[in-house]
Amino acid sequence: MKNHYTKNVSQCVYSALFTVMLATSTSFGGIAVTIENDFFGDSDDNYSHGTEIEWSYSPEIIKDGVFRIGYGLNQLMFTPSKISDPNPPPQSDRPWAGTMSLYRETWRINQRDEQIRTRLEIGVLGPSSHADYSQKKVHEWLDCRTPMGWHHQMPDEPMVNIHQDRYMKLAEWVVVNKTGFDWTAVYGGTLGTTYVNARGGLMARFGYNLPVQAGIGDISPKNDKPLKSRVFLYSFAEVTGVLVAHNATLSNSMFRDRETGQERDLEHFLDVYRYGVAAGWDSFRLSYQWEDRGEEFEDETDGGMSYGILKIEFTTVF
Repeated sequence: MKNHYTKNVSQCVYSALFTVMLATSTSFGGIAVTIENDFFGDSDDNYSHGTEIEWSYSPEIIKDGVFRIGYGLNQLMFTPSKISDPNPPPQSDRPWAGTMSLYRETWRINQRDEQIRTRLEIGVLGPSSHADYSQKKVHEWLDCRTPMGWHHQMPDEPMVNIHQDRYMKLAEWVVVNKTGFDWTAVYGGTLGTTYVNARGGLMARFGYNLPVQAGIGDISPKNDKPLKSRVFLYSFAEVTGVLVAHNATLSNSMFRDRETGQERDLEHFLDVYRYGVAAGWDSFRLSYQWEDRGEEFEDETDGGMSYGILKIEFTTVF
């Protein structure tokens, strides 16, 4: 009965999203699909998978420096290292947790030429995210080991978070024939029911025809300085430090008590490393990055999370 109900709810959600996409296709200028999975690193634990679909208006400068507005849906799933074990994971391993949210995201430029990404997301953490159904179904399709411990996942609670990241270009050099590199300061934070943190770091890019926009793989605004060629290719690396005050996928909830064994004692400083490649032609963008994160809670024995992120994006007139 539970699986049947979950399947019906998930089908309704996906049908509603498809209907919204058709209804708004005349006014939206693009779509971005992001897939995050530790399978890229030949594992299946910790941050196990994330899927995000975003529809955005055609990027162009409008009032207050806003050059991109997008609306999307994402679903994330976190699992322990032994997903086929039906017993509760030990305190040295990550607990089961899933989230699903709708969000609105804007990119804008302020008077100091900072690029500012702001995202407001509203959703749910817990069984109503249907992360368990999604993972089981995908593993069934791929004939992988069956996740057995989702009945131990974090209980339902509302999720409201505001994320902001700022990008300030520090320096740029052209080496030869439109090939060069740049340095960008990256800083921001998240405030909400699921996450509370502050972060800061540096990002370096090297390649041909570096796009103006700092977001990896994202499309630059139309009335920004046009590229001399529609093709770009670059590699990038970023190192970030994160001060963590709250993470409901690991620690205590703001709304309800956790079952014994679900909560973890957080590590309050986290180091994050990202690196990868991005390429594009005209309105099409493709990027892949790898992310390594340090230990997020006390007694964690696996050394932290590692996963790959594949992003495909295009802007066109529908």
